[in-house]
Amino acid sequence: MNLDWLELFEAYLAIVSRDVLEQGSTSFFCEGPNDIAPVFTQQPADTTVTDGMTAILRCEVSGSPKPAITWKRENHILASGSVRIPRFMLLESGGLQIVPVFTQDAGNCTCYAANTEGSLNASATLTMWNRTSIIHPPEDHVIKGTTATLHCGATHDRRVSLCYVWRKDNVALTPSSISRIVVEKDGSLLISQTWSGDIGDYTCEIVSEGGNDSRMAQPEVTYQDAACSSSLRTADPPSSTDYAAEDEHIFVAPSPPGTEAP
Repeated sequence: MNLDWLELFEAYLAIVSRDVLEQGSTSFFCEGPNDIAPVFTQQPADTTVTDGMTAILRCEVSGSPKPAITWKRENHILASGSVRIPRFMLLESGGLQIVPVFTQDAGNCTCYAANTEGSLNASATLTMWNRTSIIHPPEDHVIKGTTATLHCGATHDRRVSLCYVWRKDNVALTPSSISRIVVEKDGSLLISQTWSGDIGDYTCEIVSEGGNDSRMAQPEVTYQDAACSSSLRTADPPSSTDYAAEDEHIFVAPSPPGTEAP
């Protein structure tokens, strides 16, 4: 009998079906061309995260049967379908989520995918930045007539740059060349010839890729003479004034002692 390949395959299925039915079974499994080895549809990418935040490394794979995903760092399993470690979660998409992420989590993380048809893997580097945090906030006390220094010292990752923004009563300060106010490289705010009109809420805000932070101070302007050491909480205009206006704020500088107003 001269049968082509399709007729032979149909005859084979008929024989298998008959044998299965004779054994009392109503179904059977037949391996076919639909089984596909794993293939990446999105590989893990290098990621940079600030300490204490959430890190997500993506890993999307197609294949049949559905590939099993396992995440490892070196030889240590971080997450899989059967392994769960605190802070590490295997996402439905195949990605890895770390909450919160710590500096010791930095390094290479590898996504492994496998099914009955094969396996593959890909790695990505997780880079950590130390969080920016103000550790030396501005002080609440200055002496009238002197140069006040409001500090804003911070600890931060040396790989990131810091941007300092100072505000008085929630309005940004923009020092100019003729201003009594100067912002130093370390973020400190210098106010020369202080007087009671400088009283207000001063906020130092730091903006960086390693996170943001802010602190507020309410400086009291006091007399240097111990006999007049009480705090000034109301404006006390000097006898003559030199106005320097900036960002809707008018800072009044008193005339040097011994001079008279014109």
